[in-house]
Amino acid sequence: MATIIQIQEERRRNKITQITASIKKAFDADREVDHEKLIGKCCIEFGASRRHVMELIEIALSQIDHDIEKREGRRIIKSAGPAETDSK
Repeated sequence: MATIIQIQEERRRNKITQITASIKKAFDADREVDHEKLIGKCCIEFGASRRHVMELIEIALSQIDHDIEKREGRRIIKSAGPAETDSK
């Protein structure tokens, strides 16, 4: 029988997996992700605090090759894309 801690860990892993999948899906569609909008949507979907969601997003982003740029005062998450190679 699973303990409460194991259940909580599994839920946390599932949330991180969902966030990672959402970001990858946006990247596959050549879209960028607005960091604040992602936080807001996750807070609503998971019923979690902003602080908790920001932690989950940081973990998810650590698993994805990405760049973050500031645009008009907002953080935008973009795919880092394929690494450029020197073909000389």
